[in-house]
Amino acid sequence: MTDKTLSAADLPKLVVQLPDGKEVHHPIAGGEITIGRDPSNRIVVADQFVSKFHAKLLFSQSSITLVDLGSANKTYVNGAPIREASVKYGDELQFAGVRCRLLAPESEKRPLRPAPPPPAPKASSVPPPAPSAAAVASPAAKAKPTPAQGRSAPPKIEADPMKRLLRIGGLLIAVSLALGVLLRVLLVPSGDAPAAGEKRSGESAPPAATTAPAPSVTETTVPPAATRPPSAATAASTAEEHFEQGLSFLDTGRLREARNAFRKVLEIDPDNARAKTRLSLLEEEISQKADQHFGNARQAFQYLRYEEAVGEWEIFLTLADPSDPRYAEAEQGIQQAKAKLR
Repeated sequence: MTDKTLSAADLPKLVVQLPDGKEVHHPIAGGEITIGRDPSNRIVVADQFVSKFHAKLLFSQSSITLVDLGSANKTYVNGAPIREASVKYGDELQFAGVRCRLLAPESEKRPLRPAPPPPAPKASSVPPPAPSAAAVASPAAKAKPTPAQGRSAPPKIEADPMKRLLRIGGLLIAVSLALGVLLRVLLVPSGDAPAAGEKRSGESAPPAATTAPAPSVTETTVPPAATRPPSAATAASTAEEHFEQGLSFLDTGRLREARNAFRKVLEIDPDNARAKTRLSLLEEEISQKADQHFGNARQAFQYLRYEEAVGEWEIFLTLADPSDPRYAEAEQGIQQAKAKLR
């Protein structure tokens, strides 16, 4: 079996409508598609009101899900703001003020060819056999009535009218008796079944049911409020508070605090897609910035720019974890640079 490469016609598209009226078609190969202003997104929307990492599309075999990544100007589906919603082909998606359309693959829109009509049955070239003389004569013989069949017997008339009246009277009496017996069986209860509350002869009365004493109030122990598990609504509310707090830290540049807030969200709700995406992107951004500031500090120290080296190392310490092996080197470098400045 040979591999078949999918063409653009076999892929769904996200059509982005630019402010100048032009449209940009982005074929989507499936999986997870991030959308935003940052160049690292799968689909880049260069608009100042679109967040760096605005939203993402999740494609599976049976559904398409649009997830808002905590954007400042929100995500909309058919004009309604959403945080996470199922979408379908033909829906209008909007990221801040940028409108888009999700289109199905062109291969799904091609009309199917009609099936060819079945071939007409061929006429038989063999003529049907001619009926025999005996078969032709048989219906005629059956249709001809005999003299006995052509004459109907005269109705039998009762000779004595009194006998007829007696028979009819006896029949009416028998029907009346049968109806009376039937009504008695249907309306009168059977005498074999005892009435409610009665007991049959030779049968002892059932023992009286013993009622268990009601448990006293002191026997029921209520767990204290501190040990009660939080309800689902409370957990969801707490997770949402940590997520909004992480976005606030992110806007002010406090990346480590934002990372800790998103980690708390996942401790409460491990399946939170928005927190997972935010944390993954934030971890990558923190790692890149930490590497950049550490390298800048080393270079500034080598070129005797000690104040600049101190500033770069201090920024590195705000980004890196104390478990990072470069953390101790940065602290030592700050001390050495400050000593050179004295």
